Order: sequence, then structure tokens, then C-alpha cells
Amino acid sequence: MKFAVIGAIFLGSIGVLLWISVAQGSIKRYSVTEMLEKRPSGEECRVDNSKILKIIKPGNPLKFTVSDVENESQILTVISKRLPPDNFKEGGQVAMRGVFDNSTNAFHAVELTTKCPTKYEAQPGGAAPYTPPKPGEKTTPAQPEGVQTP
Repeated sequence: MKFAVIGAIFLGSIGVLLWISVAQGSIKRYSVTEMLEKRPSGEECRVDNSKILKIIKPGNPLKFTVSDVENESQILTVISKRLPPDNFKEGGQVAMRGVFDNSTNAFHAVELTTKCPTKYEAQPGGAAPYTPPKPGEKTTPAQPEGVQTP
């Protein structure tokens, strides 16, 4: 009897996880241009690959405008009651999940995700990228300045 209950709980958990993954995977993705052309009002969707043009109101609700990264001619107004991520700034890239509202002509975001800033990428004139040693090649550990090896 115990095994039947444990097995039912286990199978139920697997079913819930599968249902959640399918539901999340079925959310439609749009660019800003596609969003403004199709205007899928009331349908939960994602807007990807967008660039923050202007932060209109930084408080709650947060209000800003975005465009496609490659094409700034189409502008979408976004409203969100969420706090913005730490690296949320004008010129940065953002992906959003939410609902487009035809009556306000705005995208109401429930999730905001920013792209990692370029501070994690190698800068010109910076340190050379790491290259692993070739097989059989001897390596010596780097010594701090002023320390001499015997």
C-alpha cells in the first residue's frame, strides 16, 4: 500500500513538471516589429531581442519604450509592475514576457530579463584569452612580483 501511494505521488509530480514545461514552451515569441504588426491582444507572449530606448517612468509602474535591436523605427511602449533588473538601462537589451493590450497600445510585462553587459567580454588591449597548454608542454605557475624562486 505504501509503495502504491509513493508511486502515485511520484507519477503525479512527473506529470505536473511535464505540463509546466509544455505550457512554458508554447508561449509565442515576437520581435517588436512583429508585435506591432500582429497585436495579439490578451495572449501571453514574449518579446525578444529588443533594445531599451527610453525609460519614461522608473517607479512603479515602470514605463519604458523599446525597439528591435537592428531597427529602431518601430517603438513599443512597455508597462511593468515589477522592479527592473540591476543592469536595466537605456541602450541595454531586454526580453519580456507579458500581454499586449490593444486599448492602451502597450505591452504589459510580468517578467523582464536583461542581457548580460559587455563587462564580461574581453576588451581591446586587455588580457589575452586563455589558451590551454599543448599535450607534453611544460608550464610554470605565475610568480607574484618580487618573489624569487630558489
